[in-house]
Amino acid sequence: MLKKIFFQSFQYFTSLIIVRFVTALNSIYLARFLLSEKFGIYSLLNQLIILLTFFTGFGIPTIIAKFIAQTKNEKTILEKTYGTAQALIILISLFVIFIYFFITIPLAYNIYQKPFLLKYFRLIIFLLFFITLNNFWTGVLQGLKAIKNISLITVIYNLVSFPLVLILARRYELVGAIIAFTIANFLGVILFLITVKKFNLLKTAFQTAIAKNIIGLSFPTFLSGLVMVPAI
Repeated sequence: MLKKIFFQSFQYFTSLIIVRFVTALNSIYLARFLLSEKFGIYSLLNQLIILLTFFTGFGIPTIIAKFIAQTKNEKTILEKTYGTAQALIILISLFVIFIYFFITIPLAYNIYQKPFLLKYFRLIIFLLFFITLNNFWTGVLQGLKAIKNISLITVIYNLVSFPLVLILARRYELVGAIIAFTIANFLGVILFLITVKKFNLLKTAFQTAIAKNIIGLSFPTFLSGLVMVPAI
């Protein structure tokens, strides 16, 4: 048991080092090729994504880990819990993104007073959706104690994202960087789907009672996202 815990901890620690290293390389590279103005916009978009994922996720990725851990030995309940949470997060994220799409106009024209930002604000929509799904499935795998799988997917994502950023950002600058991260996160979605399928959790079984319970517990986490608003 101790050997297993040590091995999983080592895997997680190793993946964390790789993530930090690749993230640092991405930042250094982007700062060099985007120059000050566009790198500033890149930082703004990062903060905006962090803020929006609080709303698109509605706190569900945090709560689902606990739900899955409690029901993982009961197959029927586990499927219903997973299916309900998955349906919820897709519906909520699409709803938030739909609203965000229309808010981008006053955000660019009135708040920041820089119309050229509109294309960047809208370009991150797919990236935002993929990040939300990846956060959700990370929570699911945490509940299943599949730390090894999370670490592997995280490493693959970072190893893929760096060369993509290197190639696309060099040619298309900030637009290329956004596309690179979008492609990498889409790959993450595919890898998570393949992994979740191994646990036979792709069946959709929506339950209203479970949905109400998830929303009730997730709501406080969702509200905490409001604290992030002044940072943007």
